[in-house]
Amino acid sequence: MDIQRRRRSCGLDMMRLTQSCFTARCWRIFRKKPSQILDIGAGTGRDAAWLAGLGHNVLAVEPVAAFRAGGKAPKWLDDRLPDLLKTRGLGRKFDLILLNAVFQHVCPEGRVAALRNIAGLLAKGGRIVMSLRHGPSAKTRPAFPFAAGEVEGLAAECGLVILAKCNRPTVGAANKALGVRWEFVVFGGAT
Repeated sequence: MDIQRRRRSCGLDMMRLTQSCFTARCWRIFRKKPSQILDIGAGTGRDAAWLAGLGHNVLAVEPVAAFRAGGKAPKWLDDRLPDLLKTRGLGRKFDLILLNAVFQHVCPEGRVAALRNIAGLLAKGGRIVMSLRHGPSAKTRPAFPFAAGEVEGLAAECGLVILAKCNRPTVGAANKALGVRWEFVVFGGAT
């Protein structure tokens, strides 16, 4: 099955991982099999399932029991940011750590601890790929805005470097009307 059909069959919007600003920085991880991949805030696990289907060893971390119960990921762990106590307790390191539409839900006071804990899970030469939603969110899922330059400051404070960063408009009509936009960031360990 070709990659485009596989993406559609999983219902996965891989735009987050394939935008031109990320491809060069992460491609070697996708070629290496099996890579150790951590999907934090995995939701229903569709990204994790897609990556596992490509031959990678994927752990999906999700605090919402209903998502895990009906989810698609092959391996689940009930854990949450900022602490990731269970995940860190595994003693594993990951080549790729994904945070798709998750980090804006971490309160500003918990962001340094969260990113430090995530950085501690990163294997040497690994990457963290994060998508941040800017704009209003559902009342049942509060999101906290990011100040200008905050991502860069967090990275420096946590011993990470930003390898790529870009902004994209949202694709959904309702989100467009609300002024939602996305920021995509790839982090690596400081050299």
